[in-house]
Amino acid sequence: MFNFECLISILQINNKIMKKHVLLLGLFFVSFTVISQDSTLFVGNSMVKYDKNQTLEILQRILNNQTKKNIIDDVACDGCSLHHHLITLPPFKENFFGSSAWTTNKIELAATPSYIINHRFKKVVFQETPMTVVDSVRFIKNTKIDFYRLDSLTKYHSNQIYWLEPYAAIYLHSDKNSNINLDSLYNIVIQRFDNLKQLDSNLINIPIAFVVKEFIKKYPKVNLQIGGSHPNKRMQFILACCLYYSMYNGTPDEIPFLHLFKNDKNQMKEKGLKEYTYSLYKDYLIKYK
Repeated sequence: MFNFECLISILQINNKIMKKHVLLLGLFFVSFTVISQDSTLFVGNSMVKYDKNQTLEILQRILNNQTKKNIIDDVACDGCSLHHHLITLPPFKENFFGSSAWTTNKIELAATPSYIINHRFKKVVFQETPMTVVDSVRFIKNTKIDFYRLDSLTKYHSNQIYWLEPYAAIYLHSDKNSNINLDSLYNIVIQRFDNLKQLDSNLINIPIAFVVKEFIKKYPKVNLQIGGSHPNKRMQFILACCLYYSMYNGTPDEIPFLHLFKNDKNQMKEKGLKEYTYSLYKDYLIKYK
């Protein structure tokens, strides 16, 4: 005679096993999602992000095309140096932290250190004001010390630290003096990176100043800026591509067509810029690695 009690016991055991497997499977997918998620913090000023500088938005659109989830955040504030991020925020208009200090003498306490400490970013990008880098006295007195302090905050919270080259210093100086030696100017920039590398041997350079230098040498009449030193749409796309290649091991074929330029029916502007930027990035690696 068939034992129904035995059958029920077997079904109950199987049900427990199934539930256990479902739970383990769920934990696996949660763990996989956490592991496969990448997060990046940009510490800088309007050269990274402001209302007309949409570099990070372009970069996020590029990253959204990838299977791995990438999250971008920033503590960019107009005019901020690394020192401002550590000590205070200057009395500018409403900033990232929600303080309205425009036309007042109010100085807000810097929130960047606590923001880095309280969040686990896998990548942190430091970016200094363009003129600070070419001013050797100011760089030694301020930037090196401030970089060391900010870098120390990330030691136990981030996997990799990057330095974003001051690309605007290249085209600003070339605008003022068409006869300037761009290679000599860039040597100053790379020396500054070497100075910071002494403080953090794991620091990785994002060679956008090198890309701009070579771009200007080949296309001297092509404009890259808007609103003074800020990047125009062309420069924003070049910068986003360079960030993608430097920080995410990307290649040009992975970048989708984003329709960034009007009347670009043949897609040549985006296609040409992303491929040329990649070739210059590879040239940098060959020369300086």
